[in-house]
Amino acid sequence: MRPPAIPLKVLCCSALLALVVFAWEPASGQALRDRILQAVDRSQLTVLQGNVHPLARPEFDQGGVAPSTPMRVTIAFRLSQAQQADLDALLAGQEQRGSPDCQRWLTPEQFGSRFGLSAGDINRVTAWLQGEGFQVETLPASRNMLTFRGAAQQVEGALRVAIHRYEVNGEAHFANSNDPSIPAALANVVLGIRGLNNFSLKPRLVRKVSPRFTSGETGNHFVTPLDFATIYSLNALYSQGITGTGQKIAVMGQSDIALSDVQAFRTSAQIANPSNVPQKIFADGTNPGMRQGDIDEANLDVDWAGGIAPNASVIFIVGDPVNGGGVFDALSYAIAPPSGTAIPAPVISISYGACEADFGAGGMAQLQGLMQQANAEGITVVASAGDTGAAD
Repeated sequence: MRPPAIPLKVLCCSALLALVVFAWEPASGQALRDRILQAVDRSQLTVLQGNVHPLARPEFDQGGVAPSTPMRVTIAFRLSQAQQADLDALLAGQEQRGSPDCQRWLTPEQFGSRFGLSAGDINRVTAWLQGEGFQVETLPASRNMLTFRGAAQQVEGALRVAIHRYEVNGEAHFANSNDPSIPAALANVVLGIRGLNNFSLKPRLVRKVSPRFTSGETGNHFVTPLDFATIYSLNALYSQGITGTGQKIAVMGQSDIALSDVQAFRTSAQIANPSNVPQKIFADGTNPGMRQGDIDEANLDVDWAGGIAPNASVIFIVGDPVNGGGVFDALSYAIAPPSGTAIPAPVISISYGACEADFGAGGMAQLQGLMQQANAEGITVVASAGDTGAAD
């Protein structure tokens, strides 16, 4: 069973400390260089290997999806070799005392001006997508991904993929049955494509007991946030006024929750400041509703983040797992928010995962790039692995 102690203790000892962000300017003020140097020719294609979900297998195949099936797809951009070397050096310097980069965290805009794609290249990719009939969403400030919407039929034609229905363990999914192809002119800048399937990450909650605190009926005792504070010696922090005031924690989810339930939990658990309920953000503007199998994880994570740090601002960011990337969209929003939007919080708590083998090479590369961006921006990402440990 996933113990809440692991992420929440870290939140108390790390997230509640003041975070100082220093101003930073791109090295030598150089503009990003164009890397797409050839005309984007739809007849000259390159296959992007490693972008088929491992569970999109013939034995689970139920045939093609309806051509009108809505899809939301994200293209992740690759850093140039020079950019990757620069980022590696920056990340090392940010952690080294005495380095001029020590704890000088970047904003998403600063990250984009140094490690993103040039304006010219963004325009070329956008023109290609719009030429295929897609609706292109706002570019994130970090300039390292681009999201677009369209029907499955458009996606199949533009990326030369077949989008099929799959049934795995009684669950219905859609996914591409072959690796996508893109114009060869873009191969130098595209890292991978996300959103061609809806095999969403799974919550790591394992239900063992019904959480009812100290039962007035049976006398059985269940751990509350106040018990947790005693067990893990947090009361000394509370007595010093370290209760999360002025701090923000972003919790990732893929189900809506009722804020009245959060307030009821805080009141029942006798948490100070029970009216400090979280803010909700829907990553792609779509509310997926309250989803069976996800809502328990969502309530647990939101309740306990605010229960341990009662005065912190908890921001619950929700991704749509049906028509989008689910919690992965939420994670992307928290690290690479839309232009003009600040980073929601310097601490991210995510209790979703999957076996690394299920990500595929393309998915792992995109996740690693996103985590490096989080590091550069001074974001602490706390993840629970459940029973699968390091394989998750």
